[in-house]
Formats: sequence, C-alpha cells, structure tokens
Amino acid sequence: MSSPSPSLPSAPSTSSWWAELRAAALVGTARRPAPAPPDRLGSLLATADRETALLDAAALVAAVRRCAPPRPGDAASGPAGPDHRPVAPDRAVQLVDLLLHQPPAGPRLTTVLLTHWLRTADERGARAPHHLLPDLLALATRDASLRPLVARVGDARGRWLAAANPAWAWMDADAAPVDVDPARWGLMTTDERELALLALRASDPETARELLESTWSTDPAAARATLLATLRRGLGPDDVALLERALDDRSAKVRETALGLLDRLPTSARGDRMAARLRGLLSTSGRVRRTLQVELPLEPDPAGVRDGLGAPRAGGSQRDHWLATIIRAAPLDVWTEVSGTDPAGTWRMLRDDRVRSLLVDTVVLRRDARWAAAVLADTWAPRLLALLPPGEVAPLVAPRVARAQLHELPALLGHLATPWDPATSRAVSRRLTGDPDHERTSLAAASLAEQLARGLHPDVRGELRAWGERLAPEQRRRIAPVLSYLTLVPDITEAFS
Repeated sequence: MSSPSPSLPSAPSTSSWWAELRAAALVGTARRPAPAPPDRLGSLLATADRETALLDAAALVAAVRRCAPPRPGDAASGPAGPDHRPVAPDRAVQLVDLLLHQPPAGPRLTTVLLTHWLRTADERGARAPHHLLPDLLALATRDASLRPLVARVGDARGRWLAAANPAWAWMDADAAPVDVDPARWGLMTTDERELALLALRASDPETARELLESTWSTDPAAARATLLATLRRGLGPDDVALLERALDDRSAKVRETALGLLDRLPTSARGDRMAARLRGLLSTSGRVRRTLQVELPLEPDPAGVRDGLGAPRAGGSQRDHWLATIIRAAPLDVWTEVSGTDPAGTWRMLRDDRVRSLLVDTVVLRRDARWAAAVLADTWAPRLLALLPPGEVAPLVAPRVARAQLHELPALLGHLATPWDPATSRAVSRRLTGDPDHERTSLAAASLAEQLARGLHPDVRGELRAWGERLAPEQRRRIAPVLSYLTLVPDITEAFS
C-alpha cells in the first residue's frame, strides 16, 4: 500500500520558500545554496548537487503553486477578527452594489462615484458590507487610486480576505503599519521592496532610506534605480547624501533618477552648485526699461557633467539642454537676487520666450504659488493655475471660460485643480446652459463628462441637471451618464446621513 501524499504547505510558507529560491537563483548557487523546503515537501526532493537541487526545488514549488493557488475569499489562517466600524447604512449599501454591478453612469464616471462613496463612508466612520469586499478589492487592485480608501473601509474583514490572495497584498500595506524584517530585506523581490518602501516612506522615511542603503552595494542597477525612485515620497534634505552618492553610480538610469529627485531639492548641495552656474549666466541691462538677459552656458567641466550637464538624450542643441538643466535645478530665488526685484518684476524683465517657458517649467516643478501668481498676472500660462489658491483662480478663468469656444473647454479645464470653486463652476455651467445651440452644447457636455464630474461644485450641479432635463430626447441620451452622475452624488451623500 502506498504511503499517503504529504499535504500541501500553507501559502505563507510556500511564498517564503519561493522568495528564497529566487534569491539563490539571482546570486548563483556558488554563493547561496537552494533553501530547504517546508517540512512536508522535503521527502519529495532527492539529494543532488546545488545546481540540480535548485532546479528541482523550482519545479516543485511551481507545481504546488499551480495545484493550490490562494483563492480570493478564503482566509489565509484562522478566523477573521472583529471589525472596528459599523456597516454602511442599507441605502448606501444598495447604491454601492448598483455601482459595482449595474453602473448607470458609464465606466469613467462610475470610478468617480465609487471614490465619492468610499470617501463618504470613510468620513462617516463606516465600513463596506462583507459580501461586496471581493469586488472592491479586485477593483482597487486594478485602480491604485482607490486603494487607500478601500483599505480603510474594508476594515478587519477586508484585511483577512486580502491575506488569502497575493494580488491583494497592497491592502495590508495601506491599512496597517509597515513592519519589515531587516534580516529578510535582501531576500525580497524588487517589486516587494518597492511596495514596502513606498508605504514606509509615508510613516518612517528614515527607516525606509536605511533599508534602501543596506543593500545598495549588492543590488543590481535596475533594482537600485527602481528603489531609489521611492524617495519621491516624503523627499527631503535627509535624502541628499544618498542622492549625491547615486550621482557617481555606474548606471546611467540610477544617475538619471537621482538627478530628477535632486531637481526637487533646490536647497541641496547640487542646487547650490547650479545656483552658482545660473548666476554666471544672468545679467541686467537698461535704465528706463530694464532687461534680464540670459546667456547660454559653455562646455561644462567634469563636475558639471556629474550634475547633469551631459549630452541631450533626444539630440538638439547641447547648450540649450545645459541651460534647461541649470534653470530646472537652481533655486528660483537666484532670479530675483540678480534682478533686484520681486517675481512679477523679474518676469517682466525677461524677453526671451524660450527662457520664460523654462522658468514656467521650474515653477510647476517646485509648485511655487508666489511665482505662479506673478507669471499669471502678466502672461496666460494655464499650467500654473493648479498652483493658485482657489480664490485666485476664478477671476482669471471665469472670463476665459465665458469667451472660449466649446472645443477649447477640455484643454482649459484640464489645467484646473479639482473640485473647482463655486465661481469657476458657475462660469462653466453657464457657458454650457446659456448657449442656444443645444446640439453643440450637449456634444460638448458629453466630452466633458469626467471633468464636470470631478470639478463641479455641489452648489452648481442642480443648475446643470435642470438644463439637461430640458433637452430633446436624443440630446439628453447623449449626456445621460452626466445626468446619472449628478443625481447619484447627492443620493450617496444623503444615504450616509
């Protein structure tokens, strides 16, 4: 009689073994032998040399993963713990069920409505119903923007479900504090470490940076570049030392990543070096009408090449590329220091359109509201609108919305932060509802559906909804998703009251 087959090991033990196998394959069996399998699988592997043992183990773990994949909805281990939030009210549950299974507003607007439902539930301290958690987890796996909200309203049962499916591992990372074992850091895949660092940077950036540095000298170049990019979350002065070190990396990708991050830190040592280079290129002339002139830089020395003044990747003028790099990296204060006046005066002193465009790029990169307001007071640069406080946007935008052709509205509104303030929302609504050509305006409203959904202030939605109800049947059908959205938003809010 044959002996019984060993039962399959649990998902966590198999996953850990698989991670160690991949680490051994990466560095080679000469440096690291294949790890021992979980006890219940050991009898299935014969004694062999290191290379054969690694291949046999990989084949076995692949078979186990095919035969017993984690099933969504199954618990990883033990019963679920108690939830900490009450379930959403019945009417709210009915609405989210409708959005998930019979969405009335089209796919793009359904995502906006689900975001509104999740955010409202979170604000009211409610959780999602258990029977809809698999759908919400699957949806947030496809759309990462929903993950933080799903993690919170999923509560304890959501984390319990997510433990059974590796694709839902983000749930625990977003809902619970990150706890990484430094001893296992080098055994984790690059993807696993990237997710861990991004989560940890939000709560403990110093520990995240220390983990990154712990394997810096042994990680392959692709991993160094990927993991270095996680410093973008919570980027600050304490990261400068590692970024300076990365400027000397053998990998061009690592150096490029470090330069991009340092562009966001104008007070760093590189920022100081670029400030000195920019000062040497700026000069003023004229007495009555003063002008700020900008020269093109000369051939850089090795220190300049290290700071990013190399050959342009896409061809073009080298000197123009060097100037763009210097302007992007130097502090904005250099411009006012040389001009001797404020940002508005400095902007008016510039005559070169190319330099002005580069300066706008830098203002956007630094998200500097003071410079944005100064530029917009003189020049229409819609990319800067999102940097202004809400109260300063409407006086600039509302007149342009009123004069804009319908086909110009998507680009114009695309530069605004959402949601819009009441005055801007009213200007958009009146541009659509006040046009007598309902055929054209219904087509325009359909093309603006997502922007209207994300932008319109609640006080104005009723005005647009009433206009839609007055349209001819074919025109109303055209904007049906927008009308459904405008009806459902207040319904969702009221359902949680």
